[in-house]
Amino acid sequence: MEQKNKQIIRYILEKIPGVSKTALIKTVYLADCEARKHTGKSISKFNYIRYHYGPYDFDYQSVLEEEIFTENIIEKDLVFSSGRRGKTYYTNENKKLETSSLTPVEIYILNHVIENIREKTSKPLEAILDEVYQTEPMQNAEMGNLLKKMAANIRRLLLIGIQV
Repeated sequence: MEQKNKQIIRYILEKIPGVSKTALIKTVYLADCEARKHTGKSISKFNYIRYHYGPYDFDYQSVLEEEIFTENIIEKDLVFSSGRRGKTYYTNENKKLETSSLTPVEIYILNHVIENIREKTSKPLEAILDEVYQTEPMQNAEMGNLLKKMAANIRRLLLIGIQV
Protein backbone atom coordinates (compact mmCIF):
# COMPACT_ATOMS: atom_id res chain seq x y z
CA MET A 1 0.00 0.00 0.00
CA GLU A 2 1.07 3.54 -0.67
CA GLN A 3 2.90 4.81 2.43
CA LYS A 4 2.11 8.42 1.67
CA ASN A 5 -1.65 7.77 1.60
CA LYS A 6 -1.40 6.06 4.99
CA GLN A 7 0.49 8.99 6.46
CA ILE A 8 -2.04 11.50 5.09
CA ILE A 9 -4.95 9.56 6.57
CA ARG A 10 -3.27 9.23 9.95
CA TYR A 11 -2.28 12.90 9.92
CA ILE A 12 -5.89 13.98 9.32
CA LEU A 13 -7.14 11.64 12.06
CA GLU A 14 -4.58 13.08 14.44
CA LYS A 15 -6.03 16.56 13.79
CA ILE A 16 -9.71 15.55 13.50
CA PRO A 17 -10.21 12.51 15.75
CA GLY A 18 -13.47 10.60 15.49
CA VAL A 19 -14.14 11.47 11.85
CA SER A 20 -16.25 9.20 9.63
CA LYS A 21 -14.94 7.23 6.65
CA THR A 22 -16.75 9.59 4.27
CA ALA A 23 -15.43 12.75 5.91
CA LEU A 24 -11.91 11.33 5.94
CA ILE A 25 -11.68 10.59 2.19
CA LYS A 26 -13.34 13.90 1.36
CA THR A 27 -10.77 15.75 3.48
CA VAL A 28 -7.98 13.99 1.56
CA TYR A 29 -9.71 14.95 -1.70
CA LEU A 30 -9.98 18.61 -0.67
CA ALA A 31 -6.30 18.63 0.29
CA ASP A 32 -5.48 17.19 -3.14
CA CYS A 33 -7.55 19.91 -4.85
CA GLU A 34 -5.88 22.62 -2.78
CA ALA A 35 -2.42 21.21 -3.45
CA ARG A 36 -3.10 20.98 -7.18
CA LYS A 37 -4.26 24.59 -7.20
CA HIS A 38 -1.01 25.82 -5.60
CA THR A 39 1.64 23.28 -6.63
CA GLY A 40 0.22 21.61 -9.73
CA LYS A 41 0.07 18.15 -8.18
CA SER A 42 -1.89 16.16 -5.62
CA ILE A 43 -0.62 15.26 -2.18
CA SER A 44 -2.06 11.74 -2.19
CA LYS A 45 -1.75 8.95 -4.73
CA PHE A 46 -5.50 8.35 -4.90
CA ASN A 47 -7.26 8.35 -8.29
CA TYR A 48 -10.77 9.58 -7.65
CA ILE A 49 -13.96 8.69 -9.45
CA ARG A 50 -17.33 10.31 -8.95
CA TYR A 51 -19.16 7.90 -6.70
CA HIS A 52 -22.47 7.93 -4.82
CA TYR A 53 -21.31 10.42 -2.19
CA GLY A 54 -18.72 12.32 -4.17
CA PRO A 55 -15.12 11.59 -5.08
CA TYR A 56 -13.86 8.14 -4.09
CA ASP A 57 -11.00 5.73 -4.78
CA PHE A 58 -11.59 2.05 -4.06
CA ASP A 59 -7.97 1.73 -2.85
CA TYR A 60 -8.94 3.96 0.07
CA GLN A 61 -10.85 1.12 1.75
CA SER A 62 -7.79 -1.16 1.50
CA VAL A 63 -5.54 1.50 3.01
CA LEU A 64 -7.98 2.06 5.85
CA GLU A 65 -8.37 -1.68 6.52
CA GLU A 66 -4.61 -2.21 6.56
CA GLU A 67 -4.12 0.66 9.00
CA ILE A 68 -6.83 -0.81 11.26
CA PHE A 69 -5.28 -4.29 11.01
CA THR A 70 -1.83 -2.96 11.98
CA GLU A 71 -3.51 -1.01 14.81
CA ASN A 72 -2.30 2.37 13.54
CA ILE A 73 -5.96 3.39 13.36
CA ILE A 74 -8.74 2.49 15.78
CA GLU A 75 -12.26 1.98 14.43
CA LYS A 76 -15.22 2.61 16.74
CA ASP A 77 -18.91 1.91 16.21
CA LEU A 78 -21.26 4.86 16.20
CA VAL A 79 -25.05 5.03 16.44
CA PHE A 80 -26.60 8.24 15.14
CA SER A 81 -29.65 9.81 16.76
CA SER A 82 -31.65 8.51 13.78
CA GLY A 83 -30.65 4.96 14.71
CA ARG A 84 -28.37 4.63 11.67
CA ARG A 85 -25.03 2.99 12.40
CA GLY A 86 -21.59 4.04 11.29
CA LYS A 87 -17.92 3.98 12.15
CA THR A 88 -15.55 6.64 13.38
CA TYR A 89 -11.77 6.55 13.23
CA TYR A 90 -8.97 7.59 15.54
CA THR A 91 -5.19 7.31 15.52
CA ASN A 92 -3.71 4.88 18.00
CA GLU A 93 -2.09 7.05 20.68
CA ASN A 94 0.47 4.30 21.31
CA LYS A 95 1.78 4.49 17.74
CA LYS A 96 4.05 7.31 16.60
CA LEU A 97 2.63 9.49 13.83
CA GLU A 98 4.97 9.18 10.85
CA THR A 99 5.09 12.05 8.36
CA SER A 100 8.37 11.34 6.52
CA SER A 101 6.59 11.05 3.15
CA LEU A 102 5.00 14.50 3.55
CA THR A 103 6.80 17.71 2.65
CA PRO A 104 6.44 20.85 4.79
CA VAL A 105 4.29 22.40 2.02
CA GLU A 106 1.99 19.35 2.01
CA ILE A 107 1.64 19.48 5.79
CA TYR A 108 0.84 23.20 5.53
CA ILE A 109 -1.86 22.47 2.93
CA LEU A 110 -3.32 19.66 5.05
CA ASN A 111 -3.45 21.98 8.07
CA HIS A 112 -5.05 24.71 6.00
CA VAL A 113 -7.79 22.37 4.73
CA ILE A 114 -8.40 20.96 8.21
CA GLU A 115 -8.69 24.45 9.75
CA ASN A 116 -10.99 25.58 6.95
CA ILE A 117 -13.30 22.64 7.67
CA ARG A 118 -13.27 23.34 11.41
CA GLU A 119 -14.16 26.99 10.88
CA LYS A 120 -17.19 26.24 8.69
CA THR A 121 -19.24 24.21 11.10
CA SER A 122 -19.26 22.05 14.18
CA LYS A 123 -20.49 19.23 11.93
CA PRO A 124 -17.40 18.49 9.80
CA LEU A 125 -19.08 16.13 7.30
CA GLU A 126 -21.61 18.73 6.17
CA ALA A 127 -18.87 21.32 5.67
CA ILE A 128 -16.73 18.84 3.79
CA LEU A 129 -19.52 17.68 1.47
CA ASP A 130 -20.55 21.26 0.68
CA GLU A 131 -17.01 22.10 -0.33
CA VAL A 132 -16.39 18.84 -2.20
CA TYR A 133 -19.32 19.33 -4.55
CA GLN A 134 -18.13 22.86 -5.37
CA THR A 135 -14.70 21.73 -6.60
CA GLU A 136 -14.03 22.01 -10.31
CA PRO A 137 -13.42 18.28 -10.92
CA MET A 138 -16.81 17.39 -9.38
CA GLN A 139 -18.82 19.99 -11.30
CA ASN A 140 -19.14 18.02 -14.56
CA ALA A 141 -18.12 14.55 -13.45
CA GLU A 142 -20.30 11.61 -14.39
CA MET A 143 -21.04 8.84 -11.91
CA GLY A 144 -18.31 6.16 -11.92
CA ASN A 145 -15.91 8.09 -14.13
CA LEU A 146 -12.47 9.32 -13.21
CA LEU A 147 -12.66 12.98 -12.35
CA LYS A 148 -11.68 14.46 -15.72
CA LYS A 149 -9.98 17.67 -14.68
CA MET A 150 -7.91 15.78 -12.15
CA ALA A 151 -7.08 12.95 -14.58
CA ALA A 152 -6.18 15.37 -17.37
CA ASN A 153 -3.88 17.24 -15.02
CA ILE A 154 -2.22 14.00 -13.92
CA ARG A 155 -1.70 12.88 -17.55
CA ARG A 156 -0.28 16.29 -18.48
CA LEU A 157 2.17 16.21 -15.58
CA LEU A 158 3.24 12.67 -16.41
CA LEU A 159 3.84 13.63 -20.05
CA ILE A 160 6.22 16.41 -19.03
CA GLY A 161 7.98 14.15 -16.54
CA ILE A 162 6.74 15.45 -13.20
CA GLN A 163 5.86 12.78 -10.66
CA VAL A 164 2.29 13.10 -9.42
